[in-house]
Amino acid sequence: MAQKVELFPKENPKALMAVTTDEKTVVLLYRRLSQYNRDLTPIATERLNVTVCNGLIVGTVTAYKEQTGLVFAWDPVKNRILHVSDGKFAIQALLVKDKVYFLQCISYYGKYPEFRLGRMDLGNKDMQKDYEFLSLPDEVINHMWPEGADVSMKYQGGRIIIRMGNEEFSINIPDERTSDEKHGISGETDG
Repeated sequence: MAQKVELFPKENPKALMAVTTDEKTVVLLYRRLSQYNRDLTPIATERLNVTVCNGLIVGTVTAYKEQTGLVFAWDPVKNRILHVSDGKFAIQALLVKDKVYFLQCISYYGKYPEFRLGRMDLGNKDMQKDYEFLSLPDEVINHMWPEGADVSMKYQGGRIIIRMGNEEFSINIPDERTSDEKHGISGETDG
């Protein structure tokens, strides 16, 4: 089933995104996510990145210089929020099996960028719950990422591939030993 994702649709300023599937359009309104983080408004939102993973929309949305935000997973077919967690400084998210992975770029005045890769079980809706951080090589943690350069993540062969501009970093992820059938999700991504 092909999906067309439109970020910040012009015809609905209260919508974060619209997803068209088989000629049906479903919108994700700000108010659906603002119940978890009141700082996320059409005016305050600065960054939105999404990835389609097995029909689900997994993404990050941040505001106020990325110092507040959410990591989320949304099923546009059922129009259900499946996951939300604290997403300050989050710039990319990815679903692998039954885990949501996200990349943070912690950067503010007087601090050089520092990258961290976190993960959490899919299905969380507790904004106070801690996530697990995975070890990253120093060349990723302290990468001199030029502002505005494309950053993407994908899952391939038991590894997360992080692409920053023209550079790629392959990160081993611990064996999760979880059942794909638990959520009906495989580890491959659509995009």
